[in-house]
Amino acid sequence: IYDKQKAQAWAGPYSKISGIFTKRPALLHKIGNDVGVCNTDENLPMSVFHLAEQQYTLRELTKESRTFMWYRLILIVIRLMAKYGNSKTEMIAESRASYYNDVTEQNKINYFEQNYSPTKSFWWYTNDSFVYRLLNLALRTQNTEIIFKFRFFINDLHNQIEQLYHR
Repeated sequence: IYDKQKAQAWAGPYSKISGIFTKRPALLHKIGNDVGVCNTDENLPMSVFHLAEQQYTLRELTKESRTFMWYRLILIVIRLMAKYGNSKTEMIAESRASYYNDVTEQNKINYFEQNYSPTKSFWWYTNDSFVYRLLNLALRTQNTEIIFKFRFFINDLHNQIEQLYHR
């Protein structure tokens, strides 16, 4: 049985979680309010590929399918390379360069450098800080150079989300 109170207590510290939903219509209503495009009577597709595209080559995939494949492949590569080199140092250097004039973010970067642990990756990603902003910008623009510099963090975040999922 699903414990809504326990889920709400868990979600409390994460400001980006906007609700706990046990019923599909309530979830769709919330999404509709947030996005302004969802109709609760419509069936949402549960596949990222259109049925007609399943046997096509990569060149014939829709833009959305190619994007999904790109993210999936980059995640695999990033996870394999997460421990190579000085990825934390590279991420911090990139962050410092991006926020060289912002004392508040520089302080957050210093705190991150001194106190980061893999068990806090989800907190860092959901917190309003340089980590969230730089990583999301890199993912939205598909900036592989910055994504690569964040590889150790992406790996830690993936591992923590996976761990939370399997609880």
